[in-house]
Amino acid sequence: MALVLEGVGLASAWETDASGAVTALDRRYVEDDFRTDPDLGLAIVARGAGANRAQGRPAAVLATWSVVGELRASGLPPAEALARGFNRANEAVARLTWAWGDARRPTTTAAAMLLDGDQAILAHVGNCRICRITPAGLVDVTADHALAELPDVVTRALGTDAAAAEVQRLDVREGDEFLLATRGLLRIVPAKVLAAICTPALPPEQRVFEVLGRARAQASSGSAAVAIVRVEGRRTGLRALGGSMRPEPSWLFAPGGPLPSPPPGLEQEAAPAGPDARWFELVAEPLSRL
Repeated sequence: MALVLEGVGLASAWETDASGAVTALDRRYVEDDFRTDPDLGLAIVARGAGANRAQGRPAAVLATWSVVGELRASGLPPAEALARGFNRANEAVARLTWAWGDARRPTTTAAAMLLDGDQAILAHVGNCRICRITPAGLVDVTADHALAELPDVVTRALGTDAAAAEVQRLDVREGDEFLLATRGLLRIVPAKVLAAICTPALPPEQRVFEVLGRARAQASSGSAAVAIVRVEGRRTGLRALGGSMRPEPSWLFAPGGPLPSPPPGLEQEAAPAGPDARWFELVAEPLSRL
């Protein structure tokens, strides 16, 4: 029996005003991204970080789509395609801002799960996390690349020199469920609360909404992404969820082949030292619309 991986996810950014009313922010300010794709057997979450929210989103979108693109176009076996996707994501995120100072440069953390027969290939960089959902609670299956005393300070991230993805294989069977979450969620919702919401008693859609609802209640502002996926014995009809449009700049997204040269003025030797008007026009705006 061929197993399939299906799931649901959500990415959101919010702010709470003085009256306690919660406002969902424009997608340009959602620093997190996700994709669940049963055709590929893939689930991935990513969180971009930059000097401001508008700089974080392009990095997260590029990471997600670089992995999706290579799985679709490379023609490689699953494990190799996933590794190539993470390598391409690192290259693309670095290109976003390769002349900026380290303190201002957007980076990305990500975690992905790819079904391969009766195993799942897990790959992660930074402090996005994958957990197995059990009746007794959540069991971490990835370990954060972060300082123990400062969990928001990562030791690996895409777009940096320390970008190697940690890869492992995990035996899976029909009925297994997993949570993929970005640090934006994990640092807000206490682990015990998250475990109580994610127990298999509720449909995945309801769990996802309740998890992000709890995050909005816990923090006056934030951005987070979460996905809950289930190993099924057959397709149940769930479609791919997450960003539906591929990135426009071909010099940042060219699955299956080498990245083309950047447009004039954005080459490595000529790139601006910070986010100027041309960078927002050619990089931030096209990616933030996804």
